[in-house]
This record gives sequence, C-alpha cells and structure tokens, in this order.
Amino acid sequence: MKKDLARAVSLGPIGFVKYFMVKYRELIMYCVMGALTTVVYFAVYALFKHLGMHFMANSCVSWAAAVMFAFITNKYLVFRSMKNEHFLSEMIKFFGARATTLIMDLGITWLMISALGVGEWPTKVTSQIAVMILNYVFSKLFVFTSVRQKSGSGIMHNMRHAAFGRESDK
Repeated sequence: MKKDLARAVSLGPIGFVKYFMVKYRELIMYCVMGALTTVVYFAVYALFKHLGMHFMANSCVSWAAAVMFAFITNKYLVFRSMKNEHFLSEMIKFFGARATTLIMDLGITWLMISALGVGEWPTKVTSQIAVMILNYVFSKLFVFTSVRQKSGSGIMHNMRHAAFGRESDK
C-alpha cells in the first residue's frame, strides 16, 4: 500500500487522481450512483408531496422509483455484473435487501416525524444517509456476489490488501 501510494504521488496530481479512481472505482461509482438514486428519491418525494400524498405512502412510492433506478445502475455501472443469467436472482436479492431498508426508512420516518416532531426534510435526509450505507453493505455482501467471487476486486479486496498486504492473495 505504501509503495502504491508513493508511486501515485510521484506521478503528479493527475496520476494521483487516476490511481485513486482506479483503486476505488467501485466505491466512487457507488457514491455517485447513490447520490443520483437519492436525487431520484427526493424528486419523486417532492412531486408527490406537492400533490398532497401522505408522507408514509410517499416514502413507499419514492422508494420504488429509486430502487428501480438503483438496481440498473448498481448492476451494470457499479458492480459490473454483466451476465444476464444472474439478472433475476440479483434483482430478487436486490429488491429484498432494499425492502429491508425500506422498513428501516419507514421506521425512522415515523419515529422522527410522528413521535419526535422532527420536520420531514431533516428526517428524510437522516434516513437516507442510513439507508445508503446499509444498501452498499447488502449489495456488496449479498446481492452481487458472483462478481466479487470471480473478480477479487472492490473495496473488500482493497481493505484486505490494506490490512494484510499483497501476499494475502497467495
């Protein structure tokens, strides 16, 4: 890790950025796609709030739109799971994992708005931060496992290298 970092620094600012873009591509892409998914969620939420939908129903509708967007972007752009033979199983696992975080989102939303009297927007931002973190963990560890098993790349691979060095792959 230290050698890689030293080499990246020696390449200058552009080389340094390229090094981190390659080394942490998956995590960077997840954050970018997660941000876009959050935009989809909030855009749908704002639209239906404007139309007068109750915040609990609105959370469900917003979730459905965001999950559809997230599945496609996570499958193809983040985790690069290109084989369509895994499409159905990945989709079922993805939607199941997202259903779990929907329940968490609804619980946080109800607790903060109804029980604690917090405003809707601070509540939704708080909830979505927790949801985004848990969604990454679920996608990485349970949904797109065939990609991780064959590629040996991504954040878990990088974390193993950071902790144990390159020899851990032997």
